[in-house]
Amino acid sequence: LLGETSQFVVQGKLAELRATATPRGGTYTSAPQVTLSVNEPTAELRYTTDGSTPTAASTLYTGPVAITAEGTTQLKFLAIGTEGATSPVVTETYVLDTVAPTVSASPAGGSFTSSQQVTLTSDDPAAVIRYTTNGSTPTATSTQYTGPLTISQSTTLRARAFDVAGNQSGVGTWTFVVALRTSSLTLGTPSPATVTLGQSSSIAGRLLSGGTPVAGASVALQSQAVGSTTWQATALQAVTGTDGRFTVTGVAPTATTRYRAVYAGGPAIQGSTSAAQRVQVRAVVTINAMPPVGRGRAMTVSGTLSPTHQGSRVTITFALAGQRPPAAVTATVAANGTWSVNTRAPNQQGTWTVTATWAGDADHLGATASRTVTVTR
Repeated sequence: LLGETSQFVVQGKLAELRATATPRGGTYTSAPQVTLSVNEPTAELRYTTDGSTPTAASTLYTGPVAITAEGTTQLKFLAIGTEGATSPVVTETYVLDTVAPTVSASPAGGSFTSSQQVTLTSDDPAAVIRYTTNGSTPTATSTQYTGPLTISQSTTLRARAFDVAGNQSGVGTWTFVVALRTSSLTLGTPSPATVTLGQSSSIAGRLLSGGTPVAGASVALQSQAVGSTTWQATALQAVTGTDGRFTVTGVAPTATTRYRAVYAGGPAIQGSTSAAQRVQVRAVVTINAMPPVGRGRAMTVSGTLSPTHQGSRVTITFALAGQRPPAAVTATVAANGTWSVNTRAPNQQGTWTVTATWAGDADHLGATASRTVTVTR
């Protein structure tokens, strides 16, 4: 009788004990109920909440651990297997913050005769303050407060603080009634009121408040092109003297332009805007020198126009006292501002005056230039 036995050797490694907590550590606005678990069903869990390292003698986990202490709690725990094996100690840190921050304003509203610098603060230095000035309730997406707010007109300011845990304060509401003095700004006729392209003018004016001069105020010029309804800021400005007067120099438009003065206002005075004044700009036409030419012979008259008005016409006329001039001729301005026309010299010898005239357009006054040409036999 022959017997046969098969032997099997089973080898393996027990999984390492691992303990976990749900939810994980973090900041909470209500007490979290923390569930501990382990990857070995027969293992037990021991934990501490006082920051000490848990041992086999620490509190036995039997159900969710309530984190109820305001502030920071360190939950430490480990798993202990049936044969005495232990898991690594796990630490989860919970921050319980159930207290909403406060928000306050200084000054806290009221009636004023000057602009106010309003500071918003919270009892929680880490809180974010958000505010509105249109009467709406501030939310987490409203404008964030980063520094003192300038209140220069009657305004309802509302603000709310949000802490890092998500708690939010009640809505603070402060009403500011600001009654600033009015101002009036006048602007005189430019001097000169008409300039040739490349020249400059100056404009003077005065700033008053209730008939009293406003000294040391910054006044800026705005410009408006011909045909436009929009005012543009310029770099031209001046500061009022003790009598409230100011003069803006260096007004050098390249085309006819309207100007007005603007005072933005001050801590106790409202801003104002003057009536408009106009500076007209005259174009520049030139005529080139011409060599002597025989009477009735072909000749060329040429020159330039600035600013360039491509396609416009320059009229050329001849004049000599006591003589009947030939008919006027016209030249077309090229893209680069030059113009030229071929014609015939007058039939009478003498020193003739040749004049080039451009009639002007909506934003440039017309211009003329003259030269003499000698007409020989």
